[in-house]
This record gives sequence, structure tokens and C-alpha cells, in this order.
Amino acid sequence: LYDPYFHILGGAERYVLSIAASLQKDYSVTIFTPSPVLLNKAMQKFGIDVSKFKSMPWPQDKKSRNEILKTFDLFFYVTDGSLLLSPAKKNFLIIQTPDHIPKKNIINFIKLTSWQHVICYSQFMADIIKNRLGRVPLTLFVPITMPPQVATAKKRTIISVGRFFSHLHNKKQLEMIEAFKKMISSGQKNITLYLVGSVDPGGEEYYQKVKTASE
Repeated sequence: LYDPYFHILGGAERYVLSIAASLQKDYSVTIFTPSPVLLNKAMQKFGIDVSKFKSMPWPQDKKSRNEILKTFDLFFYVTDGSLLLSPAKKNFLIIQTPDHIPKKNIINFIKLTSWQHVICYSQFMADIIKNRLGRVPLTLFVPITMPPQVATAKKRTIISVGRFFSHLHNKKQLEMIEAFKKMISSGQKNITLYLVGSVDPGGEEYYQKVKTASE
């Protein structure tokens, strides 16, 4: 499995590692990562057992990459918008957001022929991918872990779980606070908003803005 954003250890990385964990019953699993230390950090953060996973750096030159990929039975790639011709026996392209959908051109059309399946998180994304690429993707929902006991008392609570950072697909915590303020000012009562998430490197300033806005 290769995820170019693996160092972030966000929701997409938990998703990929969940796939890997389910596959390790029948396969030897290799994660392409710049540092094996990241696997230990992932295990601590997500609680997913990665102790049996192998790790290796992603090959930068095409020849080395193809030599390695053709030894694999399955290859999962979380695309950053780019594509490659993969010589693995079966290939799965994971597309996270509309911004990560590869551009529709003749070169990518040729590269896409080596990918047997396109995977996404939701039907919402599946419809967008179908319209843009002409491929019907597999919708593989994000796995969740149910707690042993679930509280039965209903409370007026809103919760958002997402990393704090200011660029690209920002999780819109500031916008949620502004919307929440309007709810309160319109007369809504006894509602609590929780914003939960880790702070990305470089996201400290944005996090402080969120804290200030929430006061």
C-alpha cells in the first residue's frame, strides 16, 4: 500500500491501515513509508496492530518502482491526483476528494487501464468520480470501532472530528464556530459544540484562531 500523505497520520491513513489489517490474515503486507518509525506512531495513534507489516521507502525512479510493484499480488494507492501504470497483478486506486481525481486526458486514460478498481469513501464521491472519469468506483465506507457501552441519554451535542490545519481541504472549524454562534443568537439553547482533532505541523496558528473564535 502506498499513501503519499502517510506522514500526516490522519483519517485517510487510518483508513488505509484498516484495509491493511484486514488483508494481513491472508497476505504479507508492505507499507511504503519514508520511515518505519511512522508505523509505530500509527499503531499508538489508531490502535491498529501493524507489528507484522513490512515497510520500505517509495522508489523514486520508474524502473525500480516497476521491479518492486510487479512482485505484488495487490497494490493499493492513495492518489494525490497523479497516476502511474502499475505492473502489480491487481491494482486499487483510492480517491479521497474531488481535488484528488486525476485529470481527464489521454495520458491518464492510458494509465487508468492498469487499475482494475477505483475505491472511495462515500456514494457522494462515487457519483463525482463516475461523472469525471467514466468509471464506477467501489464504495468502501470508513470502518468504525464501537465502544463496549453506548450512552443512552440524548444530549443536544454537535461534534466534529478532524485535524486542525489551514490549507487545502481544511476541516472548516472556523466556519462551524460562526454557524454555531448564529444558532445560539437565534435562540437555540443547551447546545454544545465539540471540535476534536490533532494539530498538524504548521497548523498551530490556525488552531489558536479557532480557540480565540470559540471564546
